[in-house]
Amino acid sequence: MTKESRAMLEAAAARVEQAIDVLEEAQEILAQNDDESFEFPVGIIFSAQTSLRVVSELVRDVTKEQPAKKASKKKPAKKAGKGGKAGKGGKKR
Repeated sequence: MTKESRAMLEAAAARVEQAIDVLEEAQEILAQNDDESFEFPVGIIFSAQTSLRVVSELVRDVTKEQPAKKASKKKPAKKAGKGGKAGKGGKKR
């Protein structure tokens, strides 16, 4: 895992923790059954949803990076294998 992808995952984990805290706060407020404070919990829930969307996007970005890196690691190994075989069999006549 690269430093960049690790940093992205750490940022995602921090956003998830933030979302959990915000949702816990919303639950506490809603548990009070106070009709006057309806708008405040809605804002908290919206904030949590936004945080979770950011996490989802970060995870998608990291997932897209991983297959490309695996493919690039395999290419040099294939080229080295082909070069050795062509050199041995190409000059026999």
